[in-house]
Amino acid sequence: MSIRIRTALKKDFLAMHKMDLAANATHPFYIIPWKTAGVGACEAFILDRYEYLYHSRNPEYTFLVATAGDEIVGYLIYRKPLGEGEPGEWNPTFPNGTNLNFFDKVFGEVKAAKKQYNLKGYWELEGFAVHPNWQRKGVGSTLVNKFLESVDADHAKCCVRASRIGKSLYEKFGFKMMGVVSIDLKEFGDYEPYTTWDMQREAV
Repeated sequence: MSIRIRTALKKDFLAMHKMDLAANATHPFYIIPWKTAGVGACEAFILDRYEYLYHSRNPEYTFLVATAGDEIVGYLIYRKPLGEGEPGEWNPTFPNGTNLNFFDKVFGEVKAAKKQYNLKGYWELEGFAVHPNWQRKGVGSTLVNKFLESVDADHAKCCVRASRIGKSLYEKFGFKMMGVVSIDLKEFGDYEPYTTWDMQREAV
């Protein structure tokens, strides 16, 4: 079945989230903060984030989905470079029981690491996942290619924070490593460090 890439609609958000959960079932973000609050709290949090980016940060943010027939099998969210001035921050309402210490630690360390780079003028790939049943079938490459078409048309640089699995895919598209962020999660239980790779691709 052929894969089609299109701009996501608001009605796609729930399907995107459920697909993301399937692709990242062991990701600490989808486990640690919601142990007490429950999976419904995670869903509400993510959908609120999508709504904010879709409505309040449009056209800065673009949502793409990959479909096979009527099924959403992958998605990608990217951000164009900021113009003059900074937009208002997203101020989520955390559901009762959310482990706020996790967010303070992880987001704080990620932001601190990002500040060491001069990313002004960069496009940024911020969200990306492919359903497990459709991995290694060209869906991820097709989505990244679509993103890079827009980046290259702007003759711009771009960046991404890559997972261990995603790192090799981005390397195929010319991304190079800038640095590594490893966050100790032992205070939340018997978890391995959360490690990501900051990568960039030069303008072409």
